[in-house]
Amino acid sequence: MRNLLVMLFLAILGVTEQPASLDSYVLRVGSSITMNGDSDVDGLGRLEERYGTRFFWFKRDGQAYVVSDAKQIERAMAIVRPQQELGEKQAALGQKQAALGEKQAALGQKQAAIGARQAGAWRDEELREQLSREQEALSRQQDALGEQQEVLGRQQEKLGAEQERISDRVEQQLSDFADECIRKGVAKKAGQ
Repeated sequence: MRNLLVMLFLAILGVTEQPASLDSYVLRVGSSITMNGDSDVDGLGRLEERYGTRFFWFKRDGQAYVVSDAKQIERAMAIVRPQQELGEKQAALGQKQAALGEKQAALGQKQAAIGARQAGAWRDEELREQLSREQEALSRQQDALGEQQEVLGRQQEKLGAEQERISDRVEQQLSDFADECIRKGVAKKAGQ
């Protein structure tokens, strides 16, 4: 499930550009799924029914192939591993950003509640001043969280650039790997 989330995250970031000669692929090893191209959940289910949970399926120039040799699957996994690891870092950073966002939302609710109390305290200057101080304290906390969010955003941006670079390399390596598997006869035409 985690790898599927990582791949969805990567798709959202636009890190799914296809190389010119590798139409699409699915690398399935146990619970780890790495896919790109025109594969869908239904198509993945059909592949799993046919090939189990350990295969490298790909399309080259419209022809589907499958590799099930354990040694070759491990090679394919080694190719995608850097991309998966970076995706996991991005997901962890995203969780930190979400946690900060929740804190910011909670502070915003407190600020709204104080604002409502301030509106009702127009006759009580002492209460208005106390509420104003509370509002200022909450604003400082919001500012601090905003600065933390900016730092995480810059980190996410750097990881995104790294992911793009790694994705390009992985796509090229998988494309070369697929060609090699076809040449060596390790890749069988799907359905045979």
